Amino acid sequence: MADIAASPWLTWDPQAVLLHHAHRIVAENPDTTSFDDAVREACEDGDLLGLAWDDLCARITDWLDEHDVTRVHVTYASVGLYHLHGQKFCHVRDGRDLLNKVLSAEHSFNVWRDGNMLRIAVPAVAGPWQQEYLVVKEVAS
Repeated sequence: MADIAASPWLTWDPQAVLLHHAHRIVAENPDTTSFDDAVREACEDGDLLGLAWDDLCARITDWLDEHDVTRVHVTYASVGLYHLHGQKFCHVRDGRDLLNKVLSAEHSFNVWRDGNMLRIAVPAVAGPWQQEYLVVKEVAS
């Protein structure tokens, strides 16, 4: 089992992506750009989040290809407002398809690799101090 306390393999946090880009803008133009202007510029960059999302999906696609995964079994417990429990099987083409099928909304999330499984943690509805976990396992074809 993956050590969930260890650093995640991947993280999706749109706010962190925007702030990181804003800091880079200020570092490149320290005399002419305020941090507020840099944040505004980062937020107005229509490609920024899309490129970061594409990169994250490509890395998950690489993992799926590396493990020759085309069908997954997803289990979840106490997820969402209604504390859903359950499981589902689904075919996946790539990382983007996998995330679209297992995440019900746009959340920040972390992903850990654990052998032939991925563990995805999303902030709980009850508060950011709690995590909800989805476990994605490959299914032999």
